[in-house]
Amino acid sequence: MEAEIAILLSNKNASEPIGAFDGLVACCLKHVGRTYLVTSPNQQFIPLPVMGDQETRMRTDMRYGAADFAMYPQPLMSTQSHLPLIRKKPSNDKDPRAILWWNPTHADFVASTNGLVDGLGEISSSKLAALILHKSSISREADAFILDSAGHSQLSKDSVRSIKTHLDHSLQRLSRLKMTYSQMVLNVVDFQRTFLELEAFLCYMTVVRPRFGGWKNAALVVHESLGTFTKDPQAAQKLFDAGVPLWFIREWDGKAIKSNILAVVVPIQPHNLVCIQDTTPPSSTIAVTPFGSSRGYEAIVHRSIDIVLCPDTLSTPFPANSPPPPVALSSSSSSASRSSAITRNVPARPHNQSQRRVADPYVKPTFGGRNKFLPLENRYAPYAIPAWTEGLKKVDYAPINYKNVYKEAVGYCVPEPGLIACSARIAHMLTNWLQIRPAWLACLGGGGRGLKNQTWRDILSSDVRNPPLPSTSTASKSSQRRNGALECLQKTLGPRDIQQAQESVPRWNGQTISPNELPDENVVRQVLWELYELNFHEELFALDTVIQPRSLSSNSRASYDRYDLLMQCFERFRSPQVNDSDVGLAHHDFRERLVFLQHLARVMLSWPGHPPCVDHLVTVDSRRLGVLVGETNAALTEVEMARFYCQTFFNEFGRAAQIPHRLYKADR
Repeated sequence: MEAEIAILLSNKNASEPIGAFDGLVACCLKHVGRTYLVTSPNQQFIPLPVMGDQETRMRTDMRYGAADFAMYPQPLMSTQSHLPLIRKKPSNDKDPRAILWWNPTHADFVASTNGLVDGLGEISSSKLAALILHKSSISREADAFILDSAGHSQLSKDSVRSIKTHLDHSLQRLSRLKMTYSQMVLNVVDFQRTFLELEAFLCYMTVVRPRFGGWKNAALVVHESLGTFTKDPQAAQKLFDAGVPLWFIREWDGKAIKSNILAVVVPIQPHNLVCIQDTTPPSSTIAVTPFGSSRGYEAIVHRSIDIVLCPDTLSTPFPANSPPPPVALSSSSSSASRSSAITRNVPARPHNQSQRRVADPYVKPTFGGRNKFLPLENRYAPYAIPAWTEGLKKVDYAPINYKNVYKEAVGYCVPEPGLIACSARIAHMLTNWLQIRPAWLACLGGGGRGLKNQTWRDILSSDVRNPPLPSTSTASKSSQRRNGALECLQKTLGPRDIQQAQESVPRWNGQTISPNELPDENVVRQVLWELYELNFHEELFALDTVIQPRSLSSNSRASYDRYDLLMQCFERFRSPQVNDSDVGLAHHDFRERLVFLQHLARVMLSWPGHPPCVDHLVTVDSRRLGVLVGETNAALTEVEMARFYCQTFFNEFGRAAQIPHRLYKADR
């Protein structure tokens, strides 16, 4: 060892300038029978590089240890040149930027005191405020980059827009949803990692990349960033000139070298810089990455996107290796109902399978209950939007149009509003929903699934504050069904138990609602409106998911860009909020509605069979929509798009779509 050090320091000359292949520090590494020399021309330490394949899996801090590109230097990736610019954690914990590496604790989690379900809560207001402050700052930089029409390529602008949207969604979930402690930590880490990547990308594009190309002079100072390992001499020179921290790795035969090395050091082990402790049991490995490959980065981004871009609640199948869903997707009690006649050409089933009676697929079913293709006639009902009501009425719901005519239709991600509004026990069902609402919405955010209408009816008719009683042979069928529904609820909400505490009270917009007492008519309408909106948001997402080609669903960034398109169709996608006036697709002014209809048209553009008005609307200058389209054509376009949406939804899912509604009565 001493002989190696002497050889490495044989050209030491502190008075000479240090170049890209020289070393302020150096170390030797052995790997599979070979010796490697690691030098850094601009750093005083050497983090231990992983020379072979690197496993990527989540650790106890919900990061990825030495494989986490936001926490530890990674080998240079030709497709992700911005990663070395990710900011380094400040040494002072009181630095305002330290929040971007903060590890949440239970002290930062404010547990809900009024919910039925243990374990739900939200991030502390002080930590949330700090994250919002940083997000506002980086958003201004990102917006300026996107608006710079001449300075940057469309591809780079799209990348910034995509990462920024991911950041927006992470913060929305933290600020608006109740979740478990683990979900809160995952979302915080996702926000931090996405922020740091966005900041690094902007720095790379505006500062470092011009120096790579020689358009700007070499850097005079070194960036306070993570840096990178590289075996590429040309890359090392560019990184050095741009002031990016780097560690150059070369094979060494043990003989004298020409590099000017000032010191030989012991490399710092990863456990001294990041958490590498495995979870119990260890998390699964999501990637095995060769040196210089972007496979680990892509796996982390894919998993990160999955946290924010949770699967739709209707169409997404469970993975083959996952446990069966706690609640099967099933039909509502109306549109998927069939008469007792047996279709002649139904394929034979094995004798051990239950036979489902199916009507003539060419004949529309008659409705024993409420026809969900017609507007809800009820004093508490939100106000219908004429175009969407007309579109739903015109659906040809003959079973032959349903692609899966011999399968049951999908359920609802939240209760169908008419189930509550038309019930003789409306107060009981409404307050039951408000009691489980925070937990259920958190469950949906984690990939929960919809329930059939009868299951929702049984849940909301029961006493959700008490656990289901053990089923007995003497119990009535309705009692057994309600107990089964409550068991479904508990399984869907995960390991958290439903509390028996009688003091738990339902709440709406900060207002406490007395159990089993019907609140003010406007409050009831607001609750029903939110149910319509949540179902509509989830159903649009599910419909777009099943229509898109499989190649899109396997591409994380493409899926996220698609999600961004859907998000633009709403003021607040997947988290509707009661406002002082109707907004988005429900706005009373046709010019305001047109803005969101154009976004919806961009979504529908890739749907087969879309009407010609969709092709036209996407080409209209968005700055002059109202003038160029006009009120009459806008009304016709709205009806055509609504009708196309409602028919397409039935064709895919076998029931009436939930459509947008208004909270406030329109003049016309």
